[in-house]
Amino acid sequence: MTNQFFRNSQGYLLGNNSPVILGGASGTITATAQVPLLLEDLCMTFEGNDGFEVTDFKLAGQSLMCSDKAFSGKALAVMSQSESYRSISCPIDSNQQFEIALDNTGAVGARFGFAIGTTPIARGQVLPTSQLGQAINVFFGLGRTAAIPAAGIGTLSATALRPCTLGRLVLVEEGLPGIVLTDMDDIEITSIKVNNIELLSGAASDNPIPAKSTSYLSTLGQDLLLAYPIALNGNITITVKNNAAGAKTISGGIFVLPDFRE
Repeated sequence: MTNQFFRNSQGYLLGNNSPVILGGASGTITATAQVPLLLEDLCMTFEGNDGFEVTDFKLAGQSLMCSDKAFSGKALAVMSQSESYRSISCPIDSNQQFEIALDNTGAVGARFGFAIGTTPIARGQVLPTSQLGQAINVFFGLGRTAAIPAAGIGTLSATALRPCTLGRLVLVEEGLPGIVLTDMDDIEITSIKVNNIELLSGAASDNPIPAKSTSYLSTLGQDLLLAYPIALNGNITITVKNNAAGAKTISGGIFVLPDFRE
């Protein structure tokens, strides 16, 4: 008979207050740990919001962002097929805070919330963020495009603030309320370049890939890992084409892979 697993008290999920953030406004949502914890998978809720970006994730005041651009909020939706890639995998001590700063780029106000899976740990296992090394490399934002007209081209571009390894790519269509199955329809990726080195396997003009394959609902799993290192001040550029009849705005983010060489 297998051993039964029991959680400790105050060791289930870490959540936050969920204030209404008006359309076009910014805000910060926070959670405070009651006991020492290992923070695991993160997901966010956003009601019927039609677009928001996370400008920073902070653990005890330390940013977990690796780029100079915001991270697409819907990439962290509860239905996002990014389990384990969105794991924070860092310890937090009792009374320390986890914070998410965001911009509501949508047209209307909405309540924003998050939940983080946790495992209680001994206080001796909690390291200060200054000693976590590459573990603080978790999120790489790609920002958002301007409105891409029909048949037009758009670009997402971001610069690395720390050396890291790029992992699971997620692109999101802005302007659609809530979670929508038609997200990223009629959008193609024609190029993914890191420091001007093309990562796509085919010629861009003849072999673009449907951007929907990189959406937060995509089930391609490990095939969506860029698995490519980027140095401090390195640049990634993703070029997309809008084949729809109307304008579209795209945002994105990359979940950073852990570096086991430390």
